[in-house]
Amino acid sequence: MPAKSAHPIASGMASLVKSLLLTARQVMELLVCSRTALCMLMRTQGLPSTKHGDGRCAALRFSLDSVSRQLATREQQRLSA
Repeated sequence: MPAKSAHPIASGMASLVKSLLLTARQVMELLVCSRTALCMLMRTQGLPSTKHGDGRCAALRFSLDSVSRQLATREQQRLSA
């Protein structure tokens, strides 16, 4: 019996979600910050991330929405200062 293939809508959603996840390098470029600063944002301001993999070599991914909110917050702080 042949293996069942993934439902076309489900596989399309998976690729959509994957495209909405940013790598740490992409986030550092968008926020114009170093890796250390990115880690500080994650700890102090609660920038959410997900780990893909195990241990120290796990890849961090960030949602486009959370990074957009972080950029908006930075802009608002800059304008109010």
